[in-house]
Amino acid sequence: MMALLLLAAGCNTKKYARDGNEITVGRYRLRTFPKGAKVWVNGKLTVEHTPATLVLEEGSYDLKIQVPGAEAIERTISIGAGEAKELNLRVPAPPPAR
Repeated sequence: MMALLLLAAGCNTKKYARDGNEITVGRYRLRTFPKGAKVWVNGKLTVEHTPATLVLEEGSYDLKIQVPGAEAIERTISIGAGEAKELNLRVPAPPPAR
């Protein structure tokens, strides 16, 4: 019985801050080349201008990233509670002005 309790206690994957509050979000630092891209997260415009940091609840998200006047690209990202990740992307640049 004691071994079972110890095994169950070791399965806790929750993370806690120093103040004792549970951490439920992660951070994703986005950099695009060229700079200045807009970012939609699950279809909602979230970032007006990269570089930027997304603070997201644990889970998976669909991103659409576009420099104004250029073709958009799409990516799916995943983040865990307490994680800090980076995403550096080369995105299509707008065509040269005529």
